[in-house]
Amino acid sequence: MKRKLSKILFLVLGVAGIFILLNLSVTTRQGIDHKLYYIKIPLYLKTLDFFDRYYNYRELVKRIVQGTNNDEEKVMRIFSWTHNNIRKAPKELPIVDDHVWHIIVRGYGVNDQFHDVFTALCNIAGIDAFFL
Repeated sequence: MKRKLSKILFLVLGVAGIFILLNLSVTTRQGIDHKLYYIKIPLYLKTLDFFDRYYNYRELVKRIVQGTNNDEEKVMRIFSWTHNNIRKAPKELPIVDDHVWHIIVRGYGVNDQFHDVFTALCNIAGIDAFFL
């Protein structure tokens, strides 16, 4: 009986500890029109956002490079997709800089954000890419 009670107590304390940990406040950053904002969110939300972006990147890249035979074809498909799907940001809209996935979802960006999208998708496809 004592052993069963200690297992239940351990389980309850473990669940409570995980709940407390996941509700810790963490910071994410977002740039809007060249001004940096710090946004406090719970750790569980930041973690869920990470996995959401990660799996969306993978699925998008899988669709873009489907049927390619080599890295050169993949790069050209990713380049073409970026060129066809990310538009130049209209002047009247704010410049928002947070995560590359949000640029893809918005469908527009400024010059360096085009490079961000292209290099991120190349890296997800297993091709080393970066920009200076």
